[in-house]
Amino acid sequence: MREQARHADATHTNRVVGALRTAVTSCLLRRGIAACDADDAAQETMARVVRRWSLLQSLPSHELLAYSVKCAQRVHIDLRRRTRRDERLVEVLARDEVTQPSPLNIVVARQHLDHITAATSTLPKEELEVLLEVGVRGRTAQETAKVLGVPAGTVASRLRRARAHARGPLADDHYRSQSPVQMRL
Repeated sequence: MREQARHADATHTNRVVGALRTAVTSCLLRRGIAACDADDAAQETMARVVRRWSLLQSLPSHELLAYSVKCAQRVHIDLRRRTRRDERLVEVLARDEVTQPSPLNIVVARQHLDHITAATSTLPKEELEVLLEVGVRGRTAQETAKVLGVPAGTVASRLRRARAHARGPLADDHYRSQSPVQMRL
């Protein structure tokens, strides 16, 4: 008896999620999102809906659809950002190598980039700006001061604090020796 009830619930959930996926995909397509991107975003959204189904199943259908479309839009933005980040990463790696990087190099570089992002995510905005200008773009403290419109001493202070903050998580010798993403910390 319980097995039949569980099967009926699963069948109902599958029907609702299938109809929701179709509606979300068509909504994304109407907003001008490419078909393959809309499908990817809808698929990821449905995975999120299924994970949260115990909370979402009590919502009226129009609220569930609104939630799913909003979630799909955010997923699409996240996917676009990740794609752009990967493209920039490939550009950086391609400059250092004569041939295109292998998929393994891209995955490893993405992991290192995630590690750097986590290490710098708690920095105040001003310190992060200075660290990016000097550490990633390779500008001097004086050039950074001009770009940001602050005194060079302020840049030096912010840079010192940012480096001290970011060095902790990135100080691991194994991490630094394996990283294809170089940042002057």
